[in-house]
Amino acid sequence: MNSHTQQLLIEAEQRCRQSGRQWTSQRADVLSVLADCRGPVTAYELLDAIKAVHPNPKPATVYRALEFFMELGLVHKLDSANRFVLCSHQHEHHHRAQFLICDSCGHVDEVPVPGNLLKLLESEADKLGFTMADKGLEIHGKCRDCTKQH
Repeated sequence: MNSHTQQLLIEAEQRCRQSGRQWTSQRADVLSVLADCRGPVTAYELLDAIKAVHPNPKPATVYRALEFFMELGLVHKLDSANRFVLCSHQHEHHHRAQFLICDSCGHVDEVPVPGNLLKLLESEADKLGFTMADKGLEIHGKCRDCTKQH
């Protein structure tokens, strides 16, 4: 386990305890495996990777751990791809992130959404009588490396 993953687990355990919730080895394993992944992964890809640590992991355990880490602000779900990725920013408003997703290689960059942009989107939604449930944005395109290749 590298030092970045160790620091992430320490921070996750602290946030867990601050929220009054229980820190478990299964949660630690899910977060550790996710931290070792290169890019976003599905819950079942995580499940397969966790089999190296636990002989018989259950899908529900992985899903519950992912939901838990999303609540703590440590993991994001990319709805358009049904994949999970570590939060790469320590931004205050976890649900206000923008993701730049490369459709060629799958690379994801996370960019915090400026408050003024969010206010503009909320204002436009209000005008249309639309209530925004999720304020994360997913923008698809090509990353720098894939753009250079073509």
